[in-house]
Amino acid sequence: MLNIKVSIIEAVDSKLSKEIAKVTTEVAEVKITLSWHHMIIKAFIALFPAYKK
Repeated sequence: MLNIKVSIIEAVDSKLSKEIAKVTTEVAEVKITLSWHHMIIKAFIALFPAYKK
């Protein structure tokens, strides 16, 4: 009986850790995308005064 419980817990645990890894990856991708957009916006703001002249 104990073995079954342990294997269920392990299965749930591995599923959870996979989900957490997936979410972490997605969050990291979003952060990378946001920082990329942020850099583009910063570059645009930096170049914008040059366009005004």
